[in-house]
Amino acid sequence: PNMFAVLEPRIMSTIEGGCKPGVLPTGITPEVVGCKVWHDSVCVFGRMPVEVVAAVRRVAQLLTIPDDIAMLAIVGIALAWLDGRENEPVSMIVPQRDGPGESESVGLFADVRDLTICTGGLSYAGVALRLHYVIKERLWFAPRISTQFDSALINFEWTDFTERHGFAQRVNTGNRGTSQVQHPVRIAVDQPDGEEWRVC
Repeated sequence: PNMFAVLEPRIMSTIEGGCKPGVLPTGITPEVVGCKVWHDSVCVFGRMPVEVVAAVRRVAQLLTIPDDIAMLAIVGIALAWLDGRENEPVSMIVPQRDGPGESESVGLFADVRDLTICTGGLSYAGVALRLHYVIKERLWFAPRISTQFDSALINFEWTDFTERHGFAQRVNTGNRGTSQVQHPVRIAVDQPDGEEWRVC
C-alpha cells in the first residue's frame, strides 16, 4: 500500500472518534478530560560510565534483546521499587512508522503509548524478556485522555553516529534547562558519544 492509504485510516479514526472492539484506537479517545497540574521541572544528568554501558550491553546480548530493552527493564524495576508496586505503569515515546507501506511516509511518526512493566515474581532477566515480548508484539495502548499524564514518561533518544555521504548527526551535550511537564517524572536516556549514556 502507498503512504496515503496507510495514513487515511488514522485520520478517519481521529475524525470519527470510534474504534473497533479489540483494536487499539489510533486517534483521539473520547474520555472526559481531567484538569492536570503543570510542574516546574529540573533536569539532572546522570552519566553512565563506559563500564556500566558495556555491562548493560553484555546482559542484553546474553538475553538476546536490544540494549534499550535491557535499559528499560532497569528503569522499570527501579520505578517499581521506588513506588512499592509489582506492576509499574509507564508512558513511552514509540515509533509509529514501521507498518506495511509506512516506510514511504516522510516525517517523524512517534506517539506516546502506555504499557505496564510487571516485576512481581520475576528476576531481572524475566522482566527484560517479558518487556521484549510486549514491545516486539506492540502490546501497549494509547493513553486515555483523563489519565495520560499519570505515569512516568520514558524516552530513549538514541544517536546515529554513522556518517553518511559526509553528514552525521550532531549531538548536543548541553543542559536541557527547565521546562513545564505534566508527568510526575520524565526519564530520558541519550548518548553523548558511542560509548557512554546519560540519564536525565
